[in-house]
Amino acid sequence: MGTVASPSILIADDNPTNLKVLRSMLEGKGYEVTSAEDGVQALKRIKQSPPDLILLDIHMPRMTGYQVIDRLKKNPILKSIPVIFISALSDSFNKVLGFQKGAVDYIEKPFHGKEIKARVETHLKLQYYQRQLKERAASSEKRFQLTFENAAVGIAHTRMSGSFFRVNKCFCNILGYNEKQFETLTIKDLTLPEEWDHDLLAIKDLFNNRIATIRREKQFIKKNKELVWVRVTISMARDSENASEYGIMVVEDITDRIKAEEVRTKIEDQLRQAQRMEAIGTLAGGIAHDFNNILGVIMGYTDIAKRKLPPASSALKNLESVNTAANRAKDLIQHILTACSQVEHEKRPIHISYIIDETITLLRASLPSTIKIKTNLQKCRPILADTTQIHQVVMNLCTNSFHSMEKNGGTLTLKLSTVSLRKDREIGTLDLVPGDYNLFEVKDTGSGIDTTSLEHIFEPYFTTKTKDRGTGLGLSVVHGIIKSHDGDICVSSERLKGTQVKVYLPCLDEEIESHTMILDESIPGGNETLLIVDDDVPYLEMMTDLLSDLGYHVTATQDSFEALQILRYDPGHFNCLITDMTMPGMTGAQLAQKLQEIAPDLPIIMHTGIDETKARKSAATLGIKAFLSKPVILSKTAVTLRNVLDGKT
Repeated sequence: MGTVASPSILIADDNPTNLKVLRSMLEGKGYEVTSAEDGVQALKRIKQSPPDLILLDIHMPRMTGYQVIDRLKKNPILKSIPVIFISALSDSFNKVLGFQKGAVDYIEKPFHGKEIKARVETHLKLQYYQRQLKERAASSEKRFQLTFENAAVGIAHTRMSGSFFRVNKCFCNILGYNEKQFETLTIKDLTLPEEWDHDLLAIKDLFNNRIATIRREKQFIKKNKELVWVRVTISMARDSENASEYGIMVVEDITDRIKAEEVRTKIEDQLRQAQRMEAIGTLAGGIAHDFNNILGVIMGYTDIAKRKLPPASSALKNLESVNTAANRAKDLIQHILTACSQVEHEKRPIHISYIIDETITLLRASLPSTIKIKTNLQKCRPILADTTQIHQVVMNLCTNSFHSMEKNGGTLTLKLSTVSLRKDREIGTLDLVPGDYNLFEVKDTGSGIDTTSLEHIFEPYFTTKTKDRGTGLGLSVVHGIIKSHDGDICVSSERLKGTQVKVYLPCLDEEIESHTMILDESIPGGNETLLIVDDDVPYLEMMTDLLSDLGYHVTATQDSFEALQILRYDPGHFNCLITDMTMPGMTGAQLAQKLQEIAPDLPIIMHTGIDETKARKSAATLGIKAFLSKPVILSKTAVTLRNVLDGKT
């Protein structure tokens, strides 16, 4: 391990006694001491081996101390060596002259050991600290240059005019210029013209100490005229009196971040929409289950009542209307479930006019007397469509018109006609192919839609209504339905004068025969013993009455655990189990699974108020013989039950 060398001191004095005394004092403190007996000898030895400190007598032969120090101060290598004058002269003139020559101290003879040691030690420390400061300053300057040149961000030093006098490599790379070219460029050359006046004011405020920093995210113009997104920060380099010297501009290329944020925003919007749709789907499934139970009670008791009325009864027609409306509600629930799971509906040839008539019948009961309905429905060729979806389109458009006229009243006009679009000018901006179309028009005299909102009406969750009037999904769904049927929809509106919607749906080439529903009067019954499980009490009571009316012996429970105990007690007593799929505590599928251990031969019919396909997938291995979708349909229930009991499934 190396050792640190002791400080070296040169003593120049023509008096041998003084040299001996001083040498003894300083060597005793561990210093390396060299001596000289005159100025010439001193200067020679200093040049040969520069000491850390010089003790220099003023009056010496051949060359005085003043002359020696004059020579030292002219030498760039030796001028920084501290010199302490020693002299028997105590007058102020000699002291002042010594300090003027560059000496750091003045010691009078005769010497005092403690004083000599203290002064020498002090000046050696000062010399050491000065050397350290210089080394650190040089190192700091070097680090600054390395940092400036190799920084991962662009750095430039600017004047108030916006011109550059120093730029680093990254700054050049970001903007495409070389360092030489920036000598003739200014910030204005990089700035979009419409932003320069604003930026110039900010730069002047910065240089005049009115603001501390400029921070912007903006676009700069590169050498190739392309735009680059950058984060710009400009601060001031100021002197000790806080006067502005130059601006320090730091530029970071954030183009990738901006693009990533745009992509992220788009993905987040899509995710939020997907989450909303998922939430709607979950909510719709729960509502569908409960609503189908309610519809089941209505339809079940309607069928029971119809069976007890004579064929000529006037009430029979009313009950048929109840059944028709309930079936429409059942189809609408199924449509909601299908829409949430994005399953295609089955399309068949239909006449739109029938759906419009049915919708008008439903609307008239709810519209106030201040809103009049006018119709002009021509006979048109059929379209290939899903009945429930077209019903939803008509109902949604009419409901929107009703809401726009609710406050002041007005007229709702519905038209249906056939149009032939054969030429480009006839098709115009519509996304249609040449051909014949059913044109369904909905026109109102309501509040209308402003131009800005009109551009967004088909976007999901966009709505001009209050929160209690809609979610903004209606027209988006309508638009999707129409496009899925190879049609198109256009809307025109004028504020305070009303709105007109035109729906184009392609005609089928062939006509369809009108038909009426023929009721199947042959409803099979039986006398077997059945166990029914359903947590919805009204639905359970309806099913009990319906099956009892068909001749069966029915035991009913709303608790799946109780049903399991009944079957454990006497598994051979029942001929069939009819259970709901979704129940609290123990689902229908779980009940069926446990029955495989108790009564594996007992046939099971599963009732479900949601999508039957999903139920079928989850319960395919549980010994379930048949599925029945809620709400109940008497004929289908009776036939399915009979087939299961007779072993035909």
